[in-house]
Amino acid sequence: MKTIDYLEKQYNHAFEMLKFGESKNIALIAFNGAIIVGISKLLTDNIDFYLKLFFIYVILMM
Repeated sequence: MKTIDYLEKQYNHAFEMLKFGESKNIALIAFNGAIIVGISKLLTDNIDFYLKLFFIYVILMM
């Protein structure tokens, strides 16, 4: 295996890992957004005061 082939293989592998990482981050951001929307919907409902404080704590910790 020539040096050029090896470097090209390493570059392609790094690029594939970068694409995987970016897609994973997009999925995590979407999931966090859905959780925040769901918890904020629960906050608008008539629920216990301590449960509301817990939900606010969870939102702030994200």
